Amino acid sequence: MAVTQIFTSQCFSEDGSPVEGGLMDPRLGPMDEDRFLPILDILATFN
Repeated sequence: MAVTQIFTSQCFSEDGSPVEGGLMDPRLGPMDEDRFLPILDILATFN
């Protein structure tokens, strides 16, 4: 389960990427099975 503050109703930016703090914030989890959470890339650098 992921928790983050939603402070805008904007889902996607003009280039089509999810907006952080928006309804489709990538920190809330992957939208589909082909996407990964951004934190996983960060954690991978420490292993």
